[in-house]
Amino acid sequence: MPKFVPIATPIAVNKRTRVMQIRGTDVFVPWSVFLIVAIMLSNAVRHPLVTMIALIAYLSVLLIHEAGRLMAAQNKNRKSRV
Repeated sequence: MPKFVPIATPIAVNKRTRVMQIRGTDVFVPWSVFLIVAIMLSNAVRHPLVTMIALIAYLSVLLIHEAGRLMAAQNKNRKSRV
């Protein structure tokens, strides 16, 4: 049985970076996501717990958003532009 969410390896950072597949559809994130994550991680020295909670929340919301777009595209039987 294939993986439900295979992670792309290696991840090459471009304008739109493919990070995983959900049900055979590629999931892309813009370069700004990596910038925001880097800025959040720079704060981890002073407030590590708060930073990690905020980082997990941010990436979770992003994943839920992208998964919703992919499911909507699959329900309409068309390719997603994500």
